[in-house]
Amino acid sequence: MSWEDNQEPEREAMEIIDEFTKSDVYHDICKHAADGDIDSNEVLEELSAHLASICFHLQNESGEHRIRYELAGLKEFADKWKE
Repeated sequence: MSWEDNQEPEREAMEIIDEFTKSDVYHDICKHAADGDIDSNEVLEELSAHLASICFHLQNESGEHRIRYELAGLKEFADKWKE
């Protein structure tokens, strides 16, 4: 079965992304980054790297283990910013 047939990883990634990007913490990070805060910019760059990696592995139909690994990394990243 290809990843096109199993949309679970995509749904899981979207849930993690939605929860994080709807949080007050994310909005504060974005505001601080827009104001030139270097640490906040680095947080957004790290988020971008996680998302790019997940997209790459989903588009290239990497193995389930690799995609789960990437999702776990994204979840760990998002969890450390929860209030």
